[in-house]
Amino acid sequence: MAFIPHPRWAGRLARDEDGKLKHHAVDFTALDLKEGKGIPRIGGLAWGVPFTLALRGHGDRYKAKEKAKGFELEVGSSIVFEEADQLILPTGEVWTPECGLLKTTLILDKKPPTNAWAFDLAFPAGTAFAWQPELTQQELDEGARRPDWCVGSFAVFDTAGAKIAHVPRPFARDADGAWTWATLGLAGAVLTVTVPQAFLDAARYPVAVDPTFGYTAIGGSTITYLNNRAYASAKDTPAGNGTTTSLHMYCSENGDAGQRFTLGLYADNAGSPSTLVVDTAEGDPPNGFAWVSLPTDSAASVTAGTYYWIAHNSKNASFQGKYDSATGAMKYGNAAYVAGAMPSPFPAIAGTLNYKASMYCTYTPSAAGKAPWHLFFPRST
Repeated sequence: MAFIPHPRWAGRLARDEDGKLKHHAVDFTALDLKEGKGIPRIGGLAWGVPFTLALRGHGDRYKAKEKAKGFELEVGSSIVFEEADQLILPTGEVWTPECGLLKTTLILDKKPPTNAWAFDLAFPAGTAFAWQPELTQQELDEGARRPDWCVGSFAVFDTAGAKIAHVPRPFARDADGAWTWATLGLAGAVLTVTVPQAFLDAARYPVAVDPTFGYTAIGGSTITYLNNRAYASAKDTPAGNGTTTSLHMYCSENGDAGQRFTLGLYADNAGSPSTLVVDTAEGDPPNGFAWVSLPTDSAASVTAGTYYWIAHNSKNASFQGKYDSATGAMKYGNAAYVAGAMPSPFPAIAGTLNYKASMYCTYTPSAAGKAPWHLFFPRST
C-alpha cells in the first residue's frame, strides 16, 4: 500500500493541451542535441518523479538521427530511445503499462566484445527497486502467478511507497527472429543488461537488445485470494497529517459476477495490523482488471510517522488482485466476510506472504508541504 495525497491520485492521468500525459513522459532534452549530435542519455517522469538513464562509458556526443517517436544515436553500434504505448514481447505477449513506456534498444551490427551493458541511473533519494524473482512452489500453491516478462524484473517505488514504474525482463533478438531472455542487475546506481554469450556467438546480426521502463502503478503479478480471510498489505505512513478520502485496489472478479469485497484501513501494532481506523462500503469488482475506488465511510484522521495497513476481505474465493514481491509485506487472518464491514480489530495473524498489493489510500493533507528532490543511487530490495 501507499498513502497518496488525493490531488496526486486524481491528477495522475491528467493530459496537457496536446493530449500527452503530464506526469508520465520521456524527456528528450536530456540528449542535449547540438549540431546533429547528442549524448546517449534520456530523461523522463514516472508519476511526476524525475529520472535519467545514461549509457555508461559514452559521455561524448554521437551522431543523432530523429525517428518517429524518438532518436537513434550511433555509439559504435546504435542506441534508440523511444516513447511507446506497449512492448511486444518475443513470446507473442503484449505488455501495455497504463501510462506508456520508455523503450531503449541497443542495435548490435556485429558480434560485440562484451555481453553486458551498463546504464547509469539517477532517481530521487529513497526510490526503491524491488527484485521480482521466479515464484516458489509455495507461492504458486497460494494462487500467485507471474508472467515470464516479470521474472527477473524490477518494480520501482517512490519515497512514498507508491509504484511509479516497472523495468521488465529484457530480451535480445537476432535478424532471423531467434531470441533469448537477458538478465537485469542493479548495483548502486548502475543497471546492467547481460545477454547470454552463447546467443551472441550463434546469432545472425544485427541483434536488438531491449531494456525498457514502463510507467505504471500496477503490480506485475496476479494473486487469487481466498474468501473469508482478511489480507492486509505493506504498512506505510503518510507524508503529512490528514484525513482519508478513499481506498483503491486494482482487482478483478475473475469471472464471478457475484463477487464482492470490502476495504479497510488498520493501525499498525508492532509490525502487524491491529485497530480498524475506517472501512468502506461493499465494492463490486470488474470483470477484468481495473482500479476500484471506494470512499471511506468517514474522513478518518491519519498521522505522519504512524504506520497503517490497507486490508480487504472478499465474499467468494475467486477474487483476484495485482501485486509485486516484497518480503513479509502481507499478513492475513481468518474472518467471515461481512458486506461493508471489516473486522475490528484485525483477526489473529494466521500467516505472512511476500506480496505488496496494488492498493492505495488517498487522503487530504492538513497542511501543504513538499519535500525536495535529491538525486541518488537507487536502493534495491
